[in-house]
Amino acid sequence: MLLIGEIVLRKKKLEQDIIDYKSYLHDIPTDTERLDNGALYTKVLNRLFAYYNKLQNFDALLDKYNNKTEVAVGDSTISVTDALHLCNTLNKKIEDLACIILKNDYTINVEELMDNKGVLLEELITLRKVISISDWSTEIEIGNDKE
Repeated sequence: MLLIGEIVLRKKKLEQDIIDYKSYLHDIPTDTERLDNGALYTKVLNRLFAYYNKLQNFDALLDKYNNKTEVAVGDSTISVTDALHLCNTLNKKIEDLACIILKNDYTINVEELMDNKGVLLEELITLRKVISISDWSTEIEIGNDKE
């Protein structure tokens, strides 16, 4: 048994490994006359593709449980999937407000925008908190393969 939070952390590690392998793959000389480079390139590419498959499995597993798991937000109960979508939307709104605020356009009411940004940030914190509590309290069974 694993907690969803553990799967999320393993997924993040895997995503970083993919970034590292892609970077390494681009750094391997592509001189086709050198057999060792070709073998190394193939080995790294195969590992990268295996990681993509594992990432897809993590995504499918998380999607399954995030759709089934519900969290309480205020007076409502929503799926973790919906809560994650709300978090993404709030992040976009906060980023857009930050860009507008940083433009130094004196025709806008920066104080009001900062207040709006603060309200959105509080909503985001609340959502992230209930998602985290859910992730670290929901057990799932994935067999013997924990990576």
